[in-house]
Amino acid sequence: MSEDVFEIPEYILAKWAEEKKFIKQVGERIGYGRIMQIGQELWREQLEEMGLAGGEFASGPCVASTVPCGCKDSCGWCCGAGWLTEHVKAVKDKMENE
Repeated sequence: MSEDVFEIPEYILAKWAEEKKFIKQVGERIGYGRIMQIGQELWREQLEEMGLAGGEFASGPCVASTVPCGCKDSCGWCCGAGWLTEHVKAVKDKMENE
């Protein structure tokens, strides 16, 4: 890692810890997947109002229902997540072997 990496100020780390604690409380109440669904929906609504629909973060299936992508870093199939559904992995492998 580079020596030029800056340190995150303590007040920001404290804020992140506070936010994490809050999200944990909400997640334990409604479920972490539901938090992500709601966040995606709200972000999409906000972007639609600005004429920028499609720029929201998208959450996908749980990792337990996926398989490793097989890319070395990041690719157009997994977008850096490292995981694909079995069906998408089969399509990827077929297209790459043609």
